[in-house]
Amino acid sequence: MTTIEPTAERSVPADPGPFRSVLGEGPRSLSPTRRALHDWLLAAGADEDWIHEVLVAASEACTNALEHAYAGGAPGVVELQATMTAGSVEVVIADSGVWKEPLDRGNRGRGRDLMEHLMDRAVIESGPDGTVVRLHKGLPIGAQPTRPAPPNPKG
Repeated sequence: MTTIEPTAERSVPADPGPFRSVLGEGPRSLSPTRRALHDWLLAAGADEDWIHEVLVAASEACTNALEHAYAGGAPGVVELQATMTAGSVEVVIADSGVWKEPLDRGNRGRGRDLMEHLMDRAVIESGPDGTVVRLHKGLPIGAQPTRPAPPNPKG
């Protein structure tokens, strides 16, 4: 996981490296993952509005997996991975549970629409080994990944 350090006088572009979190304790495990993903996206140079959209879409996918993939069985693991490539983020949420077709349940069941609205692309692939949700979103124009600059040896 990427560690966020205090900002120095100047910043230089940096790749935040891959992000990975395993959620295995039900919905309680989502909050620390959201905070860590927020910090990782911030290190990539994204603004708060953009980060909020990614977090909402990723949280929706994670919540769906935690609530539905293992319903009626033993709790399972949901894995969230994120990478930055060519000015965009890819967030992948995977479980090894069973896919259920969405039902029309009044105000519920809008997660896929929400993910598709907030992200540039949202793809859901399901099969006998589980479900994978792939979310893609381009970084805002002008976003600059940053990391603290190395200390200046001349003071």
